[in-house]
Amino acid sequence: MAEPHDALLAVYEAAVDALTPLPRIVFLLHRVDDLSYRAIAERLSLDRAMIEACMVHALKVIACHVDGRSGPQTVPEPIFRAEAARLGRHGRWG
Repeated sequence: MAEPHDALLAVYEAAVDALTPLPRIVFLLHRVDDLSYRAIAERLSLDRAMIEACMVHALKVIACHVDGRSGPQTVPEPIFRAEAARLGRHGRWG
């Protein structure tokens, strides 16, 4: 029988996987790699405000997913534009 924390971890991981690329990258760089917003902004060639917007969006999506609620159905326009620009510059994510 799975432990309750195992089930919660699976839900949490699914929530992170459900994020669009830029918010997921920002979230993981901050929460897993422990990078500051400034370091993430420099690494991704974005301004700090965009990093903050990505984190806010990521946390909303994850919280809704974990709580079993319907989360944001669309990515905020500034994040969408930043994702498109980044994809155009690099041709792929990573």
